[in-house]
Amino acid sequence: MAQKMGLYVTHNHARPLGAEMFARVYPGHKPSYTENPRLFEKLWEDAAIKQKDKKTIFTLAFRGQGDRAFWEDSGEQTGERSCGELMSEIYRKQIEIIRKHIPDAVFCTNLYGEAVKLYKDGFLKIPDGVIKVWGDNGYGKMVSRRQMNDNPRIVSLPDDNSKSGVYYHCSFHDLQASNHLSMSPNSPEFMASELNHAYNLGASEYWIINCGSVLPHLYTLEYIAALWNNSALPKAQPWQTQWSEHTAEYGPNSDDRAGEQFWHHPVRELACALIKGKTAEALESLRWFSDKGFPDQITDYQRIAKKYAPAWKDFYTSNKAPQVSLYYFSAAGALAISNSFIKFLKGDIINAFIECGKAVEYYKNAVKALENESIGQWEGFFDNDCLTDVRLTVYVAESWMRYLRVLGDSPAFLEWEKKLLYSKGESVIYMLSATECPKSDNELWNAIK
Repeated sequence: MAQKMGLYVTHNHARPLGAEMFARVYPGHKPSYTENPRLFEKLWEDAAIKQKDKKTIFTLAFRGQGDRAFWEDSGEQTGERSCGELMSEIYRKQIEIIRKHIPDAVFCTNLYGEAVKLYKDGFLKIPDGVIKVWGDNGYGKMVSRRQMNDNPRIVSLPDDNSKSGVYYHCSFHDLQASNHLSMSPNSPEFMASELNHAYNLGASEYWIINCGSVLPHLYTLEYIAALWNNSALPKAQPWQTQWSEHTAEYGPNSDDRAGEQFWHHPVRELACALIKGKTAEALESLRWFSDKGFPDQITDYQRIAKKYAPAWKDFYTSNKAPQVSLYYFSAAGALAISNSFIKFLKGDIINAFIECGKAVEYYKNAVKALENESIGQWEGFFDNDCLTDVRLTVYVAESWMRYLRVLGDSPAFLEWEKKLLYSKGESVIYMLSATECPKSDNELWNAIK
């Protein structure tokens, strides 16, 4: 459809040339170019033939069978030199195959993730004429992205006079602290500074703007389009100018500001670790945020939630825009459940349950914030929220709540009900089990509330 409208299309960096994924076409073969070069080349040739009459900018790349480095799948190249030399050879082969069918094809390659380090260290050679596309880190800063706990922040900007462009994120997903359902946590002015700097250094050939989905990022997209067109910047609504002032600072860098995923992914990591009893050491998956022991990771997270949840409440009180609502209820849920974690570690199971009940209610309201935005032409838009996955956070919080109930209540699940809802005298003499079934977790929480 895009091509019929006169637009060009390009390819995801995980699917070079728009070719089919190797593992899907050849499930019985090892995804190794060294061992199976002809199979890879057949996929690239098929892609060239399929796209030869369409407006396409061909992306050169060689990655693993997911969004990861190729050596994590093939396991054969271990050093930077051998990895860079193999990728350089593959790029030359991809160009040769495409140009056989499309002599005037336009090529780009994303210097992103592992590729930017290989290039900067001199091991990855980019053929002449290929547009070098420099990526931000997902938070708007033109440095290499954090990958799990590794965050070298290599400068990602043009370094010569060759054709260059940028791959810039309005939307990002890293299972840590990024934004997908909401605007960038950093200000438009910050993004303008980074993009203008890249442009002035030569990134003027080609901009790719990753918005994930259009709806949450309309203002940011309009803003970046105005930068590209050198036209008047769109006027921001008051709440849009306040937005980045309320996003949580979680790290030492100016761009370390939390998107909505910060209020969901770490919570699920911590809750699952507690339920599994994996609390002896710090969670590796959270060392990017807090490189201390497990209890300290909880208190570090609670400290940020305690600072920012009240600010989001004040913002929400004055403006109930869907994205503000999402952040308020998510941050408030994160604060309540981190309070629950801490009370649990202190042995206060009942109050850990009560705090978790608050968290469940807040997170359910975060789901409603998405549903309230899904109206009119946007009906059902957030039904497949699988990256932030607010509904999954509700499920995990309810699971933690249930775990606490099983751990602290009696086998008949009536002890807490008697203790919390009846007078001391009534709780001793009243045969509750003879008259009614125990309340569910949510029913008990609502009765306590």
